[in-house]
Amino acid sequence: MEQHVIDLAAARVGDAFGPYRLTFDRERAGKFVEAVGGGESPGYGDVLPPTAIIAAGLAEIIGELSLFRREILDRGGVVHTSQEAEFLAPVKIGDEILATVRLTGNSVRRGSRFMVIFSEYRNAANEIVATASSTIVAPE
Repeated sequence: MEQHVIDLAAARVGDAFGPYRLTFDRERAGKFVEAVGGGESPGYGDVLPPTAIIAAGLAEIIGELSLFRREILDRGGVVHTSQEAEFLAPVKIGDEILATVRLTGNSVRRGSRFMVIFSEYRNAANEIVATASSTIVAPE
């Protein structure tokens, strides 16, 4: 089955992506903690490490934008150059979070495409639990 590929040059500021449903069971949460800090990470108990949902949301939009396709990787790949995040409420293991993403920047400089995305994460009560702004650079 051929994957739909979004034309990054045609993507416009304000374009929306998602929503993405994100959940972490205990196993997935443990794998995330191990990946980012192993035994040095603090014990979080039933609460997710704050960056877990941000990372999961970013993975979803990178997938939807097909940024890991061969033609991009062969030209140098994608770099996640910056991240700003605000965590407003804890997220517990098993909570379903709805992530929505909006393109807030899309420009080309010296052969590289700079995309800025703003993500918002809401819990089941529709409360914002986190926001993030990420810059991704890909070869043009």
